[in-house]
Amino acid sequence: QEAVIPAQTPASQLIETAVGERSTFVLDDGSTVDLNTATRLKTVFSSTGRDVFLLQGQALFSVTTDRSRPFVVYAGDKRITALGTGFEVRLDRSDVAVTLLEGKVEVAKLKLADRDAAPEPLQTIQLTAGQRVSGSLERAESVSHEAIDRALGWREGRLEFKDEALAEVVYEINR
Repeated sequence: QEAVIPAQTPASQLIETAVGERSTFVLDDGSTVDLNTATRLKTVFSSTGRDVFLLQGQALFSVTTDRSRPFVVYAGDKRITALGTGFEVRLDRSDVAVTLLEGKVEVAKLKLADRDAAPEPLQTIQLTAGQRVSGSLERAESVSHEAIDRALGWREGRLEFKDEALAEVVYEINR
């Protein structure tokens, strides 16, 4: 199931990149987001919150602090709440991976209810800099600086693979 996405409002915008395109955007609150190829997201900002819906692809967020308006990213069945930070979210097929570069984030696995009800958290984990979580939230794994640099190579138009199955390499190149 997908998260419920609010209808287009004056304070929302759809941001996307085409296949092979990468781009950086400054959001209404001053936060920045780098989008990898074939990525779509929708922002819904209000006086009480800053919600971002990653519909497909991969995005790197650098979030400005605003204690009165939480910055929350929804991707698949995950809700990522930034606590003044820089982090990457990748929605790939139905898997969501979150890598924290600096600061802290809280990642919650959501039980997606019907369209009229708000999703409720089933499980929550807090990440610190240099940690990644994907799939189940059983435990966060520590990620080396080398692995983070390799994972973020897309920002410079570079793809690096290490011990990947050929099918995964082809899938990634086709993105």
